[in-house]
Amino acid sequence: MGKQLPTRSIVSSVIARGVAAVFAVLLRLAKASWRRERIGLDVIQQALDRGERLLVAFWHGKHISLFPLVEGFDACILTSRSFRGEVIADLCRRFGYHCIILDHLRGSELQELLDVLLQTHPCLAVAVDGPLGPYHVAKFGLVRLASRLQLLVVPLSMTAKHKIVMKKRWDKMEFPLPFSRVLLGVGQPFKIPAEVQSHELKMWTDKIQKHIEKTDQMIDNSLL
Repeated sequence: MGKQLPTRSIVSSVIARGVAAVFAVLLRLAKASWRRERIGLDVIQQALDRGERLLVAFWHGKHISLFPLVEGFDACILTSRSFRGEVIADLCRRFGYHCIILDHLRGSELQELLDVLLQTHPCLAVAVDGPLGPYHVAKFGLVRLASRLQLLVVPLSMTAKHKIVMKKRWDKMEFPLPFSRVLLGVGQPFKIPAEVQSHELKMWTDKIQKHIEKTDQMIDNSLL
């Protein structure tokens, strides 16, 4: 007898693609109505023009809105193996991004893959407190990754004059309402030294968090 097909997995993938298709349509409709402004986005392009490889860092609660807002950038997005991850992976495809599901490779194997991938996709985008939190707490692994691959860390955020905030979700997901004024902002980039030591991980993780928080504050103040 032939190998039985994993029916549940196939059904889950089909549903995930359907959910992603609906989200993509809604995001494009919403984007068409938003009054969009960009602050400091040239920082990313200038860094890419210099040949830098980037780690674009943002909060998980902002990621759905960022899909349409940064469409056109050649970015690689990390996600986890789950139904949610499958939805994210298909959204990446629909908005022109590359996606890596993290449970395929870990540790040195993942770093080797990313090192090769970043030669053709020099912008790596990561929700630093994902996939399951805690809220606004970055992961030590990102510091190691940025250190060993010598990635320029670029904080990114978005906000809107009128938005929905899903307060019962762990990440307090935000989504701008139609016809709202929407701001996308890039903060001050920085590099983590090569071969960062274990006792320095918390310091650099805190720095990533603080830089994103400063970017949040910058664009929030621009709405006033």
